Amino acid sequence: RARVLSNVRYRITVRNSGRVTLRNVVLRDRLPRGLSLVGASRARTIANGTATFRIGTLAPGQSRTVVVTLMANATVTGSRVNTATVSATNVRPVSARAATVFSPLVRRVQPAVTG
Repeated sequence: RARVLSNVRYRITVRNSGRVTLRNVVLRDRLPRGLSLVGASRARTIANGTATFRIGTLAPGQSRTVVVTLMANATVTGSRVNTATVSATNVRPVSARAATVFSPLVRRVQPAVTG
């Protein structure tokens, strides 16, 4: 659960669980509708609502973690799904998803006192 207008962090770990070295590893994180990228723990490019991270080479058993920080705009309500996809040369892409439920802002109204 998260509140709108506050930071939400997604920790994405890319792990080579195979027996061969992976080359040209790329992580693509499609940003959920209504959320903006605030920061990330690695250099990235952004195009068409997707943040792209060039991971490079991963030896067998090796992993890299990227932390992505997003902020929901004030109108976001309900659940949003963050989808990350990893690809590398000569292997099929793999995706993972994480859902976050957003609570709306509580608006307080001050009654006007006149007299």
